[in-house]
Amino acid sequence: MNLEIKVISNINQLKTIEKKWEAILAQNNYPSIALTPQWFTIWWKIRQKKSKKRLYILICLKDNKLIAVFPFYWCRTKYRKIPIRRLSFMVDGISPHADFIIADENREDAIHALLRYLVTNKEFWDVTILDKFQDNATRNLLFKMLTSYNLYYGIQPSLRIPIITIDKSWDLFWSQRSTRFKKSMRNKLNRLKRYGSISVEKVENPNKLIDALPSIFKVSSLSWKGKIKRAITDSPIELAFYKTFTPFGAKMRWVNIWLLKYNNEPIAYEYHLIYNKTVYPLRADFDENYRYLSPGSILEYYILKDMFEKREYDTYYSCADDYFYLRNWTNNFENLYRIDIFNNKMLSYLLYLEEYNVIPKLRKITILRKIKDYIILRRRQ
Repeated sequence: MNLEIKVISNINQLKTIEKKWEAILAQNNYPSIALTPQWFTIWWKIRQKKSKKRLYILICLKDNKLIAVFPFYWCRTKYRKIPIRRLSFMVDGISPHADFIIADENREDAIHALLRYLVTNKEFWDVTILDKFQDNATRNLLFKMLTSYNLYYGIQPSLRIPIITIDKSWDLFWSQRSTRFKKSMRNKLNRLKRYGSISVEKVENPNKLIDALPSIFKVSSLSWKGKIKRAITDSPIELAFYKTFTPFGAKMRWVNIWLLKYNNEPIAYEYHLIYNKTVYPLRADFDENYRYLSPGSILEYYILKDMFEKREYDTYYSCADDYFYLRNWTNNFENLYRIDIFNNKMLSYLLYLEEYNVIPKLRKITILRKIKDYIILRRRQ
């Protein structure tokens, strides 16, 4: 058996392995839009011009056959204010999650090959950061193998993703919501009926999707995020992503946009990615001027109702953290993690000790001091 790791440093090289990459995804139990070669190609192209990051995708070949893809980039950055060379997953706030792309039967061989490569080439990296890593067999196997390669690592929570499984009728699903939440939603819906010019639209036609982009950009700029400069239009990279991915995704039938309109003007939207019968609501905003109509909640209600009634999809993967309003809709979650891997050089080892030994102890001491101060204060009262 001949295992070999090669580096892809030019995005155009991905074309040469695209079909083989897709074949591996098709074999996996959880193929995702955020693991496709098309996703990473667009992700990288909108970042490479103004970024100091270098593409560093590692591919694993077994007897000259592709068995794994490790979607990384390399950069110089800081870790706890210390300059380092970092190898990272190709993820950011837009990405739903991340993982290695490995054919199931080759998982152990591929991870061995990756770790041997990292140990052998430790001069080019100090810390490898795997953010938004899914909680799965690959992650668990990675943990078991890291110590055997004399690599230090730490793990911390990244996101807790609410997930809605679309596996029953709408009436049954709705009946399972809390009494308090259903009463609140009924009040919102009844209030909305007093405004006869409200409508909901699902945009799926490729040309209409592109035409809808200015509307969602406007709503985003008028949302609460716009007030703190977190609207789509405030981020050149995020703006470029939606402008670039939407035309491509529309042709692939990977995108739709839901709009809530008042007097035929959009006041709320959800931007959806669609892949393998899974819906990824990548972004949602509403116009703050219409907060009194609860436009975000209303649009979510109609979207989910439509999904359960039509049963076109299996899963609504919220792409958000464990926000209180999403807990009204589900008690099913997927935990994502950030894994920091440190090589065995002195600098990396000291960073590991600081992040996963010293700082946690200091936090415990601080908490204990606060508890002690609180007890003393209560006794004095």
